[in-house]
Amino acid sequence: MLKMPLPIGIEFYKDMKNKPYFYVDKTLLIKDLLDKGGKVNLFTRLRRFGKTLALSMIRTFFEQEIGQDGIVIDNHHYFRGTKIEQAGQTYIDHMGQYPVISLSLKSAKQPDFTMAYESLVDEMIKEYNRHHQKNVIILLDEYDVPLENSYFRGFYDEMIDFIRSLFESAWKTNDALEFAVVTGCLRISRESIFTGLNNLKMVSILDESFAEFFGFTPQEVQKTLDDYGIRDREEEVKQWYDGYLFGHTEVYNPWSVINYVEDIISKNTEYPKPYWSNTSSNSIVRELVDGADDSVKTEIEQLIAGGSVEKPVHEEITYGEMHKSQDNLWNFLFFTGYLKAVSRRFASDTIYLTLTLPNDEIRYIYRNTIREWFEERKKDYNPTAFYEGMRTGDCEKIEEFINHQLSGSISYFDSAENFYHGYLLGILGGIGGYQIYSNREQGNGRPDLALEPHNPRVAAIIIEIKHVQKFSQMEAGCEQALQQMEEKNYAAKLLDEGYKTIFQYGFCFCKKSCMVKFSELQ
Repeated sequence: MLKMPLPIGIEFYKDMKNKPYFYVDKTLLIKDLLDKGGKVNLFTRLRRFGKTLALSMIRTFFEQEIGQDGIVIDNHHYFRGTKIEQAGQTYIDHMGQYPVISLSLKSAKQPDFTMAYESLVDEMIKEYNRHHQKNVIILLDEYDVPLENSYFRGFYDEMIDFIRSLFESAWKTNDALEFAVVTGCLRISRESIFTGLNNLKMVSILDESFAEFFGFTPQEVQKTLDDYGIRDREEEVKQWYDGYLFGHTEVYNPWSVINYVEDIISKNTEYPKPYWSNTSSNSIVRELVDGADDSVKTEIEQLIAGGSVEKPVHEEITYGEMHKSQDNLWNFLFFTGYLKAVSRRFASDTIYLTLTLPNDEIRYIYRNTIREWFEERKKDYNPTAFYEGMRTGDCEKIEEFINHQLSGSISYFDSAENFYHGYLLGILGGIGGYQIYSNREQGNGRPDLALEPHNPRVAAIIIEIKHVQKFSQMEAGCEQALQQMEEKNYAAKLLDEGYKTIFQYGFCFCKKSCMVKFSELQ
């Protein structure tokens, strides 16, 4: 079993090799860049899939780095034994032969254009202080971060103009350019910032080329688990962190795999966690949920249940077009990793993708987003009539409130009865005048919910919840709930404590419908 530390949060190649940390060898990316000969290469890949580390590796390999004493620094040892060294002298001859300009735009998250502009200029000044009299390699990381930030903060047009000017100056008819590599999450339309760049090669997650160089392949994951002595966890890792496709190449989320391995071998947890969901606000999923009409809600439910939806794909879109159509939002979800394509077809002039959720980690993000959204939506409903119905035995008022709430919701149930139990417990939390108990032993069993009033002259309440698959079974479900309360004598404890009246409610749920039956004990 390996003892090498796992590189959580390590983004620079030299740091990775100096420690040394555990490293999955992706150095043949350098060979492909040289072999394919693209002048400006734009890679759109998901966040936390190794883009920054890849650019740092490229820089370390190609850069002619001058030390403070004026002597060229030899970086050969960083690539000793790697796949690029084994590829032959033809490639090694390029090592240390170029000045490299390396910029990251991920810091451009300021609240206004002026501050964002100054931040980007500062990054450039640092790089231009390291010039040589040779053609340069330009590495630009996270090019779309300032665009995303400016879109949500309201200065998108100004940032578009600035970024377009910057890119044209660096790449359009630039005789001093050897080649460039650009990374980001989204493939922004050529018309918005890449105007006139005929030498630009775009490589998106739909393309097969360079597919294995970002993320972990199944073979790399198997070796990682073997190296750390946890190969028996392979199926769990696959279920939670696999499922991405770059072209037709299967890829795992490297950030989640590395964090999972670290937590398991350190005994921090016995179970998988949604590591990727903690690296972003997941605002695009929330945008979809917030704007969902009935048809979109149905599609989200299909996805969470393991189904699929088919959508047209438009690779070149802008942030400004995100809300022009629901299809554009589906595209953003696909290109940022919240959906994966399992098949594609071409009709007329459009590619259509069959989309599913990649894995359990992404399914958790959807469920959690929906849960938060639903909790906020519940605040918009006035429960006064529901509370009155519960206090008086008015099943019609109770049903009307619950059915109205559920009809506007998005279902994500793993265990339906648990969901409905939590849902009712949440609503009843505001009823006032009662102590609420959940699954507390009473009589010969544990009713789902029991409400003991502070005033013994007020009726106590017992609730039993059932869930059925068909609407035609709902009435029988309610009767079964009432019968269970009688047979297990749930009311005995409350009567013994001196409550004169007991209201017993049988709730039965089917999908987004609720039926309630009532009985009274005195």
